[in-house]
Amino acid sequence: RERKERERQERERKEREEAEAAQRRAKTEREKREAREALERMRKRQEEVRRKKEKEERERKERREREERERRQKREREERERRERRERNDNSSGKKPVSTTPEQHIDAIKRFQDELAKLEKYHESKQTAFRDASFEGESALHVDPSRPDKSIRNLGKLEWLRPSEFNKSAFEVIKNGPSEDGFACQGSLGDCWLVSAIAVLGYHDQKELVKDIVVRKRISKWGIYGVRLCFNGVWTNVILDDRLPCRYGHPVFVGRDLNKRVKELWPLFIEKAYAKVFGSYESLKGGNSHLALATFTGGFGECIFTQKKQGKIDAASGKMWKDMKKWHDQHHLLACGT
Repeated sequence: RERKERERQERERKEREEAEAAQRRAKTEREKREAREALERMRKRQEEVRRKKEKEERERKERREREERERRQKREREERERRERRERNDNSSGKKPVSTTPEQHIDAIKRFQDELAKLEKYHESKQTAFRDASFEGESALHVDPSRPDKSIRNLGKLEWLRPSEFNKSAFEVIKNGPSEDGFACQGSLGDCWLVSAIAVLGYHDQKELVKDIVVRKRISKWGIYGVRLCFNGVWTNVILDDRLPCRYGHPVFVGRDLNKRVKELWPLFIEKAYAKVFGSYESLKGGNSHLALATFTGGFGECIFTQKKQGKIDAASGKMWKDMKKWHDQHHLLACGT
């Protein structure tokens, strides 16, 4: 009996050990399976994250390409509009007035004056002031209105006013005799090169050159004026209305000096004509005075750099001073800049 009892106990012990071993194996298999499932879930999550990132990157790339395409199309459209405006200005009198002799130049001015007179007669019949819809608003101020120039943007909202609205005192288009000191004051625009050239015109030979550039010499009741500028050897007729960008009832560009009232309008009209030809006021930032003087005269300009080697030699030897006196005596237009 004792032997049988021991055998039974031994059998039970083996069965118990086998059951425990089976449980351990089952637990190990379950853990392995769970580990495989967890690894698979992790791989799926990583795959989902990777696909999501790829999708987002693809969408960002498509969005950038779309925005770049829209910006490019907008720039092309604006450039096309500016080119069309320039072409309209070039062809405003039926053909490009290329002047090769003084007589032809005078005839071209007379034809332009006749065209302005016809336009004024039309608005007189309608009893409405002329408004140049091709050059106004934000597009006339900025190259790209969606990315406005900081110096202009900081001025805030600007009004387009006529001289009778911003200047209550007496004013003229072109005043007889030399202009007063400070008549061409630079405003909130980096066009000192142009303002410098305009200032030279105001002091030169009783402003005879100005009278050839701004062909309407009297106040226009209907706000119609004309400016002639020579670009690349071709005289361009530019028709303007008399509305100018203002802030607090005063022009913000040429003639911005708040301590002085605008007494002559021709500097403001020349600056506006330049801006209209180039598409916007912002386009006038940066330039050289000798190029502006060439545009006013139809001639050519020369720039002398005093800090370069030859300039230093000429200044030290006195040649530069002699040349300047000679050019002044010959009534050339002279300006300086930094």
